[in-house]
Amino acid sequence: MQNLILLFLRYSHFFVFLLLEILCLFLIVRYNGNQRDIWINSSNIITGKVANTFDNWTDYFDLREEAFKLATENAKLKEKLLNLQKISPSNIDSLALANQQYLLIPAKITNKSVNTLDNYFTLNRGRKHGIQPDMGVISKSGIIGIVKSASEEYSRVLTILHRQSAIVAANKRTAAFGTLKWNGPDYRFAKLGAYSKHESIEVGDTIITSEYSNHFPEGIMIGTVKEKSLSKSDYFYNITIALNNNLHTEKHVYIIDNTSRQQQLAVESEDE
Repeated sequence: MQNLILLFLRYSHFFVFLLLEILCLFLIVRYNGNQRDIWINSSNIITGKVANTFDNWTDYFDLREEAFKLATENAKLKEKLLNLQKISPSNIDSLALANQQYLLIPAKITNKSVNTLDNYFTLNRGRKHGIQPDMGVISKSGIIGIVKSASEEYSRVLTILHRQSAIVAANKRTAAFGTLKWNGPDYRFAKLGAYSKHESIEVGDTIITSEYSNHFPEGIMIGTVKEKSLSKSDYFYNITIALNNNLHTEKHVYIIDNTSRQQQLAVESEDE
């Protein structure tokens, strides 16, 4: 308290001057119409600018929540599209849609690599969000990879830009299939291996996920055939695929929960 009194005494002249200035301003505005109008208009302008700035900041901080809401809505729409592909037109009803095989969980990429031989993505969804290893991951443009591991809040994705990645892929035109592989170095391209020379394939053909994959629904876009070659001694084509999605710029993805996958794996392992 003593320090406060000393401060006022030390700067008393300044405080008296400031008080008189405020008093003069009040008297001018109070008893002069023109000055009062100027004061009101100026106050409205300043108040409006402050309010607008505050609203802009508020909107900015609300963007994260709005983006998550949009991602969730998009996931629901993509779920319906993926599951409608599994239902014949005569069976499209509320009961059929209620028993969906594929569920999509929206996620954001928090860390990534695309320029090494073995590239991973880190996603901000983990076990508490229902994420488990071996779930497929896609974006709005195509496939991303497969979940390798998951902690409570994060998951690690082995992307298609990894030497251990092997995705069953098919030619949309002929339904013939091979294995999507990547040996670097360009993240824009991958190879389609084990594609028999007895099957038809042309530059420009569309490559999609195969019906034989238990990680992805059939028909997810992968890319288009950029180059193909075959020597007389080869049994398989050498095929280069231009990937449809740009993994370097992707930020948001969807993790696929195939609710029938465990059943399929259990049946397939009975004879082993």
